[in-house]
Amino acid sequence: MVILFGGEKGGTGKTTLATNLAAFLATQEMDVLLVDIDPQGSSATWANTRWQYSLRPLIPCVQISGDISRQIWKHNNKHEYIVIDAGGGDTAELQSALRTADVFCMPIKPSQLDLWTVQRMDELRVETLGVNGDMETYAILSMVPANPALNEAGDTVAALQSYPGILIAPVLIQDRKSYRDAARVGKSVAEIGDPRASREILQLASFIFGIE
Repeated sequence: MVILFGGEKGGTGKTTLATNLAAFLATQEMDVLLVDIDPQGSSATWANTRWQYSLRPLIPCVQISGDISRQIWKHNNKHEYIVIDAGGGDTAELQSALRTADVFCMPIKPSQLDLWTVQRMDELRVETLGVNGDMETYAILSMVPANPALNEAGDTVAALQSYPGILIAPVLIQDRKSYRDAARVGKSVAEIGDPRASREILQLASFIFGIE
């Protein structure tokens, strides 16, 4: 199963969710490969940090570029799950990765600037269905302010409902310091013991994989 995290806008939590989801699968003793196609290489740096600290389970990670779909097909025969971090931007690499994805996850911050990017991603989704007709597309509310007085998440969900081909994940990924703290030491939020952030990742995994 190939899970792709991507989107037109950077800074929405794609790497955070890709690495935490890969760590979740690995701790469930699933065979997972993390693939970094973002030139910034943040997911690869995270995985390398795990290796440097001898953290278990080790999570294999490869950085690839160019013809992404062809390279993913080769890895797909060797691993049960492939989690791809595509970074931000409507790039040739993202478009190539979409052709192999079973699930396309779009982390979206609750802001108008992020909502403006959804139309192009929906166009890419429709274009991709011509060659990858089984792909599911999920919008994930990410980096949501913890202040309950703000209703930005509700406004964003309402706006996303105008895209019937995009399913909205029933989880809010809040803007928590623990996500940043975990990334710095090559860990997941579960591994540093944040129960609220861990529950968010579990809810996301349950939605995508049906894993409890």
